Amino acid sequence: MKTLASCCGHGKYPMTIIVKGNPNFELMHDIEIKRKSRFYKKDKQGYFYVPEVMNEQRRTQIQD
Repeated sequence: MKTLASCCGHGKYPMTIIVKGNPNFELMHDIEIKRKSRFYKKDKQGYFYVPEVMNEQRRTQIQD
């Protein structure tokens, strides 16, 4: 697998590893990522996160 992006989360966000596929996917959470670049967004404090992972985290919390 070819790694396209990765981040430990810095204690604020979930660890992420995005690997190449069709579509690309986030390996740690098994989420499809339809973008080919710019996987991360920056929050107001300057930390980066993957929106799809955060959306999945929220869905999981609501279901529990």
